[in-house]
Amino acid sequence: QNVFIMNRFLLKGLASVFALAVMFGTVSCSDDDEKEGTIAVSAIAVNPTTAAVKPGATVTLSATVTPEDATDKTITWSSSDEKVATVDGGKVTGVAEGTATITATTKSGDKTATCTVTVSEDAPAVIEDTLEGNITADRTISAANKNFLKGFVYVKSGATLTIEAGSVIKGISVASGERAASLIIEPGAKIIAEGTVDKPIVFTSDKEPGKRVTGDWGGLIICGNARVNRTNQPTIEGGPGTHYGNTTSDEFNGESSGKLKYVRIEFAGYPLEPDKEINGLTFGGVGSGTEVEFVQVSYSNDDSYEWFGGTVNAKHLIAYKGWDDDFDTDYGYTGKLQFLLSVRDKDIADTSDSNGFESDNDGDGSTNTPFTKPVFSNVTLIGPFYGKVSDRTQAEVEAKTADAANGAKGGKYQAAMHLRRNSSLNVYNSVFTGWPYGLRATDKKGQANDGIAIENVIFAGMWKNFYEDEKVSENFFNRAGNNTVLENTRQIIAKDGDYSSVVADAVKGADFSKLADSFFEKVTYKGAFDGTNDWTEGWTNWDPQNTVY
Repeated sequence: QNVFIMNRFLLKGLASVFALAVMFGTVSCSDDDEKEGTIAVSAIAVNPTTAAVKPGATVTLSATVTPEDATDKTITWSSSDEKVATVDGGKVTGVAEGTATITATTKSGDKTATCTVTVSEDAPAVIEDTLEGNITADRTISAANKNFLKGFVYVKSGATLTIEAGSVIKGISVASGERAASLIIEPGAKIIAEGTVDKPIVFTSDKEPGKRVTGDWGGLIICGNARVNRTNQPTIEGGPGTHYGNTTSDEFNGESSGKLKYVRIEFAGYPLEPDKEINGLTFGGVGSGTEVEFVQVSYSNDDSYEWFGGTVNAKHLIAYKGWDDDFDTDYGYTGKLQFLLSVRDKDIADTSDSNGFESDNDGDGSTNTPFTKPVFSNVTLIGPFYGKVSDRTQAEVEAKTADAANGAKGGKYQAAMHLRRNSSLNVYNSVFTGWPYGLRATDKKGQANDGIAIENVIFAGMWKNFYEDEKVSENFFNRAGNNTVLENTRQIIAKDGDYSSVVADAVKGADFSKLADSFFEKVTYKGAFDGTNDWTEGWTNWDPQNTVY
C-alpha cells in the first residue's frame, strides 16, 4: 500500500511538470543551440553571382562569410539541378546545357547565397591568360579567364590595361631572390580596374587556401608624371627600375593614370632584398586625375600603401593586417584622403618598427619642395593592442614578432603616427586606438615641421600617448587644443578589432571648418565609421586565406 501511495504521488508530480511544460514551453537541449561566447554568422556572399560555362568545363566560385571571426564558417554547396551542373567545394562543373542555381549555405542553415550558372556550348571558353613582359598596346583582362601575373609586367606609356569587374589575377610564386610577379603602370600608361560591390577585382596569391602568406607575390605599382620633390627623377622602390615624377614643374599634377575602384590586393609585398620590398599598392608621382576609391590591401609584406610624391586623391581605403606601415607618404605627396581604415595583428610587425602613418619629406629630412603635406580626414587606425594598454609592461608592447618564412624580418610596433624628417602631414577628424605610442614627431634625421596639423583627433588606449622626446610630440598634439585622449580602446571601439562596433556618441563632433575643399564629405563624425553605415560591406574579404579563387 505504501508503494502504491508513493507511486501515486510520483505520477502526480510528473503530471505537474508536464503541465508546466505545456503552459510555458519545453526546454530544448539541442546541439543546435548557440553556445555562450560563440560568434554567429551574420551574412554570406558568393562571387560571382552569375556565371556561364561550357559542358565539361569548370568555374570556381568563392564564398565569403561575415564576420571574419565567426565561430563556425563551415559552408556546404549544392546545385538545384545536378543534371545541368555539379558543385564540389565551390568548383562548378557544367554537365549539360541548361541553368542551375548553385547555393552556398552556412552550417546553421539560415544563411544562404546563390550563383546562377548557365551551361551552354556558346559560353566563352575559359582560358589561362598570363601577363608577362611589356604591354605596349591596349589590352583587356577578362573576368571569365584564369588570369596570372608572371615576373615584372610593365604597361608602357600610351597603353591602357583594362580589367573587367570580377576578374581574379594571381601572382605566380617564385623562388627567393627572383623577380616576383608585379604589375607596373608606367608614366603615360593607364590602368582601368573598375570593379563593383558585387564583382570586385582581386589581385592575390596563386597558392591554395590555407597556404598563403604575406609576400607571395610583388604588388601593384602605379607611376605618373606629377610633381615630386627630388632633384633627380627617382626610381620606384622594390626593383622594377621605373622612373617617375616631374622634378621641376606642376604641369602634370592633374594627369590621370586611370581608375582603381572596388579592388582587393592580397598577400603582396615580396622582399626582393632587405629594405627593397614592394608594397601592396605603390603610387609614384601619380596625378589627381586618377580615380582611387574602395581598395583593400590585406596581408602585405611591406607597407600596405605608399605614396612617393604626386597629387592623387583617394577615398575608402583599407589596410588589413599588413607587415610594416599602413599609410606611408614621402617625396612631396600632397593628395587628399578620406575614410581610411586599418586593422593590425599583434603578431605581425616589421624590423623597421611598424606604424599606422609614417611620413617623411624625404629620407634625409631635407627642405626640398613641395613638402610632403597630404591631408587626411576620417581615419580609423585600430592598433595591435586592446583595452587599457597603459597597464601593460614595456616588454609586452615592444615584443619582437617572428620572422616570416620568406626571409622578412619581424620587429615591433611603434606609433599610430610617426611624422618625421620635415613632414607637414595634416590629419583631421580621426581616431587612433591601441598603439605603443600615439604620436612620435621626431627621428634621428629630424622632426616634423610646423606645417603639420593634428586636429579634432582621438587617441584611445595608447601605452603612452607621446614618444619621449622632450615633449616635441606632445606639443604638436596639443597645439590645436581640440584633441582628445581616452584611457581604453573600448571607449571608442566596443568590440576588440571590430571597426563596426564604434561607440557612436564618442565620435560625434567632426569639424570641417579647415577642410572647405569639395573633395571632403562633410560628415558629422570622427573616424571612418559612424556605427550605422558600413562602406566595406559586400566587396571586402576579411578571410582571404581560406577563400577559393
